[in-house]
Amino acid sequence: MPTMLRLIFILMLGFSGFQQEGYAYDGHFTIAAESTAARTTLYRAVSPGEFADAVGNQVLRPGPNSYATGKFFAESAEHAAQWGKALEGPGKFGIIQVEFEANAASQFMRWQRLDGIGPARFGTFEQMQPLKISPLLGP
Repeated sequence: MPTMLRLIFILMLGFSGFQQEGYAYDGHFTIAAESTAARTTLYRAVSPGEFADAVGNQVLRPGPNSYATGKFFAESAEHAAQWGKALEGPGKFGIIQVEFEANAASQFMRWQRLDGIGPARFGTFEQMQPLKISPLLGP
C-alpha cells in the first residue's frame, strides 16, 4: 500500500495495526469510517423528509434548518444514531449510509470528537459529487 494511502487510512480509520508499521494512533476511534482504495462510507442521521428525498433521489441538498453549503456526517452508524437522538429525538430520525469517492471525502473538514460524541466530517455540496446513498435505518 503506498505511503500516502496508508496515512489516509490512519487519519480516517485509526486502525491500531498501523502502529506496527511506525504510524501513530491516538485510540479515540470506535467504529470508524469504512474505506477502500476508491470509496469512503460515512453515515448521517436525517429527518423523515430528508430520508425520503436522499434515498429516493440519490441527492443531498439544503433543507429547512440546515446549512446551505453542505452536510455533516458521522464516521460510524452508532455516532450518527447519537446525533439523531440529540437533534431529532428518539425514534424520529433515519440513518443513511453515504458512499463518496475517497479523494473527495478526504477533503471534508474533520473533527476528532464533535459535540462530545465522536469523529465527524463536513462536506460541501461541491465536494460530495458523485455519491451513493443507501438506507441504513428507516425513520
